[in-house]
Amino acid sequence: MLKKIFNFRNLIFLIIMIALCVIIVKQQTTLNNKVDEYKAAVAESEAIAGEREDFETGKAVGNTYTSDEDLARGAGYVYNGEIVFDYD
Repeated sequence: MLKKIFNFRNLIFLIIMIALCVIIVKQQTTLNNKVDEYKAAVAESEAIAGEREDFETGKAVGNTYTSDEDLARGAGYVYNGEIVFDYD
């Protein structure tokens, strides 16, 4: 009876099945690692995009900055050629 269970054909089949299971587990582990790397890359990309958006917003605000002197000149309180001392 034991000879029938452990014959050569069953032993080869068992080895092949174990090898397939090992290959499937390794592939799944590799895929899980790649998914984690992808998620980290997407999160980093979103963070960089947010920083870029903040930079662009700050750049737009910086370009529209007008000083108190410029506002006073525009309102007609300070004439061209006058020296203005700003005490903030």
